[in-house]
Amino acid sequence: QEEDFIKMLQHPDLALVGAIGVASTGNDKVIQLVVKILDAAERLITLMKVAITREVTTTQDNSTLFRGNSPSTKLMTACTRILGRAYMLQTIQALVQGVLGDDPMSYEVDPVKCKGGDADANMRTLLGKCQEFLDAILGSLSHCPVSFRIMARHLQEEVVKRFPESKHTCIGGFVFLRFYCPIIMSPDVFGVCDQKVSKEMRRPLTLICKVLQNLSNNIKFGKKEAYMGPVNDFLDSNQGRTNQFFEDFVAIDPVTAVWSPIAAKEDVLLHELRELHGYCQENLEKIGKYLGQNNPKEMVLEVIRLIADLEASYEYEKEHPDLVKKYDAKRGSIVLSGSTGGAALAGKPPIVDSPIPKQRASEPRAAPVPMRSSTDRGSAAGSPSLAPPPVPPAGNRMSRNLPPSPRGPGLGDAPPRRRQGTLPPAGGAGR
Repeated sequence: QEEDFIKMLQHPDLALVGAIGVASTGNDKVIQLVVKILDAAERLITLMKVAITREVTTTQDNSTLFRGNSPSTKLMTACTRILGRAYMLQTIQALVQGVLGDDPMSYEVDPVKCKGGDADANMRTLLGKCQEFLDAILGSLSHCPVSFRIMARHLQEEVVKRFPESKHTCIGGFVFLRFYCPIIMSPDVFGVCDQKVSKEMRRPLTLICKVLQNLSNNIKFGKKEAYMGPVNDFLDSNQGRTNQFFEDFVAIDPVTAVWSPIAAKEDVLLHELRELHGYCQENLEKIGKYLGQNNPKEMVLEVIRLIADLEASYEYEKEHPDLVKKYDAKRGSIVLSGSTGGAALAGKPPIVDSPIPKQRASEPRAAPVPMRSSTDRGSAAGSPSLAPPPVPPAGNRMSRNLPPSPRGPGLGDAPPRRRQGTLPPAGGAGR
């Protein structure tokens, strides 16, 4: 059940991820759960490549890439912040904290806001600090997450197909606009500092981000912000180094690159997956409504079935913890007595004479349906009910561990018979 749910999160249409994103608007933690789950299952990069390709192929202007509220944008934001946290702290935390300890007015270069200060001296202070930030970022490639660089490489490959002139700026947007600059501007939000950052304290950080963003976009300051004119010399002197950093950033072979998930899969299944499942249960109507707008009826029903089956599995674990522990200890070595050739059930819980109620004819279980991509969809006649199906009491619900009737899950089927399972003798040999 858990693997089926994770596979649905990977669907190339990002259907379930999009539905979860809409249902969780304003709650970034939910999409972060999706990222952690897929990372632990070693499937995150595959999905991120799909998301990047969708974003690039559907945008009309390269300047708007990953700036909207699409599922791809939400995934990208969550992914960079989770996978890149340690990298970010190592690279800029000390610099940010140093700026917060300085006098904010010593960075003010706008004569209107300078309040009698020396704007020229402040410009030198600002450019000196910008150089420190830039040097730290350009020198951080050795400890940059491999997964970051693989995503950036795929982004560049997709962007140059449509916007060849954006070869470098797309990586600049990935590194600076989507990652570093939001963190620099809001260090209290991203855990870079413990103190509350006031408006006055944030002003120097905002100016630093202005400089770094213009550098990454290869844009000079103009008449609109004439007081920033002296920064253009700084941009010219650092543009070559920055473009070379972008080249080196994507110079990685995604086939031979090796990296490890940030958390063990067992821990993530025990915590994050259960938390995400609980959220999906609580918001099933919203999720179903979103899916029903752009997806076939079968997909909506499949998502509802997966969520209900996972709940049945969790309740079975609560009611029969000893059996679950025994299954976990012997995973992959369960043998059904009486089965043809003593075939082993790899990855299936043992079927034993335990207090699992028989399935009633009034409680059919829908068979899984194949997921279809958007290119295979026709116009679905009618739309399914978006409210979750009634869930029978835990004591009367059948576990998915029992096989369906040979004739299929029809309403008139007799309840399937349970077969007694046995654990193999020591050594793993089955009968």
